[in-house]
Amino acid sequence: MKTEVEKLKRAYTKWNSEGDFAFFGTIKFLDGWRINDYIVRKRACYFFNMLDRKVLGQKTVRQGIRLRRMVYIEKGRSRENKHIHFYTKGITAEQNKEIIKQAHKLFGKVTNAYDLQIVGLSKHERIAGYCSKEIDTLETEVLILDCTH
Repeated sequence: MKTEVEKLKRAYTKWNSEGDFAFFGTIKFLDGWRINDYIVRKRACYFFNMLDRKVLGQKTVRQGIRLRRMVYIEKGRSRENKHIHFYTKGITAEQNKEIIKQAHKLFGKVTNAYDLQIVGLSKHERIAGYCSKEIDTLETEVLILDCTH
């Protein structure tokens, strides 16, 4: 019999799989071990707001249209080294190219961001469940709703 936590992990995995995302990324912070979740969320929102404006344009963002993405906070093995993982994709192939280009340009503007990794995903990769690995109770919050679209 599946526990409620296992069901939640499977739901996150299914949700990520159904997104058919083009990229999986990670942003690490120099001070990840001493910042709180609120600060990580603020930094993530800042980064993705900049990325949306650069890839989609100001006018489109003002209309409420954003890049499709799922953004997660992770604390690492020690549960103290906070960083973010994300799945994303553009609407067009050109937007996907811009996501890579602009993300690398913009992440340095985020306070204490020191490492950005983005990899392309194929439909057959089994990375959809990666961001649910730290869910150990039903109260564990991993999804950053403020910048998930």
